[in-house]
Amino acid sequence: MTHKKIQLLTALITSSLLLVGCGGGGGSTETTPITSSEISGQFVDSFVENVDYQCGDGSFGVTDINGSFTCTTLPVSFSLGGLHLGKVLFMPRDKQIFPQDLFGLDRNNTTDRDVAAMAVLLQSCDDDNNSNNGLKIKNQIKDAFAEQDFNADNLSTYEDD
Repeated sequence: MTHKKIQLLTALITSSLLLVGCGGGGGSTETTPITSSEISGQFVDSFVENVDYQCGDGSFGVTDINGSFTCTTLPVSFSLGGLHLGKVLFMPRDKQIFPQDLFGLDRNNTTDRDVAAMAVLLQSCDDDNNSNNGLKIKNQIKDAFAEQDFNADNLSTYEDD
C-alpha cells in the first residue's frame, strides 16, 4: 500500500470519528514502581489482539486475545507493522495501556484528536467490526503497514481539514 493510500485510509478513518465513539478508560494513569521480574499488562481500547510489542530488553511479542503482553523491562513499545503506535515508560497500576497512555494524556481526555484518531484506527482494523467482543487486528492491515515506517504521534495530521 502506498504512503498516499495509507494517508487516505487514515483520513477516512479519522473522518468517521463523528460516527464512532472513542473507548475511554476513566481515571488518571497512576503509575507504580515495578519490583517483580515480569511486567504484564493489557493493550486496550477494547482488548486489542495482534498488536506487536517490543520490550526494553529487545524481546518482543504479539498481544493475545485479551490484549495481554509480558516483558521483563520497560519501556514497552507498540506497533502495527511499520506504524509505531507509541510506548509507555511506566506501567499504570491497573496494568492497562489505553491510547491516552501512549500520548502521555489523562485517560479522561477523550477529545484529543490523536487519541480519537487512534481509537478509530484500531476499531476500523478489527476483523469483525464489532468492538464489543474485543479488537482483533487483521493480519492484512499489519502487512500493509509493514512496508511503512511512521509514528502515530500525530495521527490527526493525516486528516483532511
